[in-house]
Formats: sequence, C-alpha cells, structure tokens
Amino acid sequence: MNKLLLSSIIITLSACLHAAQFSLTQRPMGRNELEIVLYVRPDEGEALFKDYFAFSTDHPEVILTPWSTTSKTITADAKGIGSALPAFKQPFAITLHAQRTNNIPEAGLYFTYLSSNKRQPSQELFTLAFSPQHTAAAATVHADQSDPEKTICLPAAEPITSPKTFSLSAWSNYLEDIIKATSNFWVRFLLILLLGLFMSFTPCIYPMIPITVGILQGTGHRSLGRNIAHATAYSTGVAITFALLGLIAAASGTIFGSMMTSPVVVLLISALLIYLSGTMFGWYELYIPRSLQERQHTHHGSILSSFIFGAISGTVASPCLSPGLALVLCIVASLGSKIMGFLLLFAFGIGLSIPLMIIGTFSNSLNVLPRSGMWMVEFKKIFGFLLLGMALYYANNVLPYWVILWLLGLLIAIASVQYLWTVEQPHGPKLMKRLKSLFGILLLVGAVLIFVEAYQTTFHPIQAENETFWFTNYELARAKAKEEHKLLFLDFWAPFCSICTAIDKTVLKDDAVRQTLAKFVPGKIEMIMTDTTVQHLKETFEIVGLPVFIVIDPDDEKLIKRWGGELYHADKKAFIKELEEILK
Repeated sequence: MNKLLLSSIIITLSACLHAAQFSLTQRPMGRNELEIVLYVRPDEGEALFKDYFAFSTDHPEVILTPWSTTSKTITADAKGIGSALPAFKQPFAITLHAQRTNNIPEAGLYFTYLSSNKRQPSQELFTLAFSPQHTAAAATVHADQSDPEKTICLPAAEPITSPKTFSLSAWSNYLEDIIKATSNFWVRFLLILLLGLFMSFTPCIYPMIPITVGILQGTGHRSLGRNIAHATAYSTGVAITFALLGLIAAASGTIFGSMMTSPVVVLLISALLIYLSGTMFGWYELYIPRSLQERQHTHHGSILSSFIFGAISGTVASPCLSPGLALVLCIVASLGSKIMGFLLLFAFGIGLSIPLMIIGTFSNSLNVLPRSGMWMVEFKKIFGFLLLGMALYYANNVLPYWVILWLLGLLIAIASVQYLWTVEQPHGPKLMKRLKSLFGILLLVGAVLIFVEAYQTTFHPIQAENETFWFTNYELARAKAKEEHKLLFLDFWAPFCSICTAIDKTVLKDDAVRQTLAKFVPGKIEMIMTDTTVQHLKETFEIVGLPVFIVIDPDDEKLIKRWGGELYHADKKAFIKELEEILK
C-alpha cells in the first residue's frame, strides 16, 4: 500500500513538473492601465490550443483588451475533440492591456487554456498591481494553480458612457457582468435572451423592419392568433439563422455576415426585396411553393413558409458585432458542446427578434381590420416603397454610389408619377386626392434634387472632406503613421453594417472627436472578403464581426486599445478623454 501511495505521489509530481511554464510581465501605461505580456513555454511534446485561450479578472472594474500574439501556430490533435486545431508547441508570448475604471490597487488575472496532455481546461492565476508606487520597470509574477473546472471567458469592452446618465447600455453592461459571474447554463440562457432584447434597440436591427412587414403582410390572415403564430415562426427562423452564423463566426473567426460582400448574394437579396414590394402595391399575391402550403391550400401561406422566409431573412439582417454578442461568442467558443453553444446563440437571436415579432404581428394584423377605405391600400404602398429602398440599400454593397443615386431618383420619380396619376381618376374623396397630389409633388421635387446630385457625382465628382480625412488603404496609413511617428486609429466597417454608419454619423463626425482623431493617423478599412490585406488584419486583430475600432502601434502592429458597438452609446467627452490618455 505504501509503495502504491509513493508511486501515485511520484506520478502526480511528474505531471506537475512536465507541464507548461508561465511567467507574466506587467508594465504601467499610465496611472490606470497596464501592458501585460504572458510568456508561455510548453513542455516537450505538449501543445496548447489557441482557440481555447481566454483571459478574465476577478474584479468588475478592470477591463481587458483582446489578446494578441505574433507567434505562429501548428496543427495538433486535441483529446476528446476529435479534430485538429491550431496550437503552440514552441515558447510564445501573449500581449494584452488591463485598465481599471476605479482606484483599486490590484486584481486577479485568470488565464484559461487547454493542453494536449489533458482533457479538461486548466487555469493560471496572476496578480495585477495598479498601485501608484509602480515604476516603469516591469514586474514579473508567477502563476498559481486554481480551479480548472471554472469556465472563464474574455470580457467584452465596456461601454463609454457618462456615469451620471442612465442608458440602455448600462443595463446591458449590468447583464454582461451577471452572465460572466454565473456558470449555470439555464441562467445564462435566460440572461442572454434578455441581453439580445436590449441589443435589438441598436441600428443593427432597423433594416429588418420593412423586410419583416413586407413578408408577413404577404402571408396575412384574418385571425389575430394565426398572425401571431406567423410572426413567431418568422422570428424563430431569423434566430436560428443568426445562431448558425454565430457558430460559424465563433468556430472560424471569419467576419460575421461577410457573405453580404458577395455580389451574387447581394443582388439576390435585392431581387427578393423588389419581388416582395410588388405584393405591397397589389400587383400580385406572394407566391408560396406548393410543397410549403398547408393541406387546406390557403392562399395566405403556412407557418412553415413563414419560418423559411424568416430563415432566409436572417441572412439579410446586418449582423453587427455588439459588446453583448462578443460576450456570447466568447462563451460559445469556450464551451466543449456545439449544441449548448447553438442554444445560447439561439437565445440571443430570439431576444433580437422580439421587436420583429411584435412589429410583424401588428402589421400582419392590419388584415383583421375592416378593408373599407383607401387608407389600407396607401399604408401598404408606403411599405412597398420602403422595401424598394431597402433593395437599393443592399445593392449599395456592390454597385457604385452614382448608380445608386440614379436608381433612387428613378424610384422616387415613379412613385411621384403614380400618386399624381391616381389624382386624375374620377373615384375617391377630394381630401384624399389633395393629399395624394401634395405628396406626389413633394416626391417629384425630391426626385429632381436627387437627379441633380447624381449628375454632379457622376460627371463632376468632388472629393468629400470625409475621404480626405480618412486613409482607406491600410499600408499607406501605416507608412504615414511611421513617417510622422503617430499611432494608427483604424475603423473597420462594411456597407451592410448599419451601426457602423450610425457611429460614423453620431460620433466620428463630431468636430471635437475629429480634432482629437487628427492627432492619430485615421484609417477606414472596408472589410472585403477577397482582399488579402483585410484577411491579414482579421487574423492579426481577431476581428469576428463589426464594428471594430482599434488603436495600434504602426511599427509592430501592437494593439493598444479596442472598441466595438458600444461607441454608439458613447459619451463623446469620455471618448475624447480616453483618446487623449492613449496619446500621453
């Protein structure tokens, strides 16, 4: 028995000795920020899997930036997973930053990883010291062992908001803290669903509203309960597609929604929206394939058809990466079960779809109201024009801006002619005719103004101030930053990202913000799938969705600061102050 006990002790000690070794160096970047470099030396024959790396702290007032490394990975097999994953077998270093939002002296830093020698994730604990006595000299801290069963996830960036202002983002931030603190799956499921509901009140979901109305109006029913069922099925389809795209993003690291840069996909979506707009004008009924219709052969379409249309429409929604979604993707990436990950992302998608469900039920239930009067027809026409406008919105991804202007002018001109033509018809009340006449004239004036702008853009283009302020080529921006010894501020965006446009208009075009950004070399990088430079930036800075804003050192591409969709709710003065702190 004693020999058996002694053998067990020797084996245990050997396992502890033959494992990866860690050391951490931290350097002050000001009073409230630390630059952290974690040095890792795997044991001989051991592999550490990159996809399972995660950092977290034990204090809610310490914010961590996403980690980065310049070391190259190899492919290795992971126990219990059954697939080859990128891993490190040679010594490597990980860099990230920690920033405190309150005057706390220290906090615990957790590093979670998966080794090829173990089936379960392991965890290392370090101490971060923010004391004012810190000097510029780096301090090295060695790891302590901790509970390997605890799941740790990389925290998302915190919103920059004024502490005296109550906002929706504050509630979202509060929910994120609770989600990070619990490991109970069902508690997380409910909280993530609620988080998705809060995130639905951002511009990301706005382009889906006319699409939802257009589809569900085409499958309308005279029963309110039936309309609720259609809207629920449609929203469920949206959520499932959202969850599938999220799983792809978490597994592959590719940009979330990058298919929207494919000309074929975009033109198909635009064609679908134009087809749906025809039902709003009463040109034809929405066609549902017979295989999807109910046995009763109702012309209103089946619940299954609404679900399928919702699944298709889920690819249309601008899937911008918000702080909440970043947190969910991180949790999903750290789970061993893809089924559990899918359910969490599905909960987030359902939360996002709740407003669509309500709007869809309301618009679809217009069919329950009496059909007497022309107001119903005119109301549906408005949604028809919205759908045509959305078709141009998505076509803007692949067509030049001047082409979009000409098409938009033509669309408004056709609408004007239609309203003015109906005025000449003998039937209808006089008040309605006068309103149509006024609306038609206003549309005609708008069409003329857009045609003038289209002519100017096509034949006499003027370089906009926004184009002269921002570099659009990464290599040129980096070269300029090196030459002037400045930092790089990069805005990663795409035409399909509605929140990217909203942040640009509300925050980045603010005069005070632009004055501060002028102290950097500012660059706007459009995320195009076929661009090799963009692929390099995605991998280097781990961009899995939009919007993303970063500050980097142009010499070694070291990440200094990172923001996401939280800038939409940002207090501009706080954002400017944060930029000024980086420049010190």
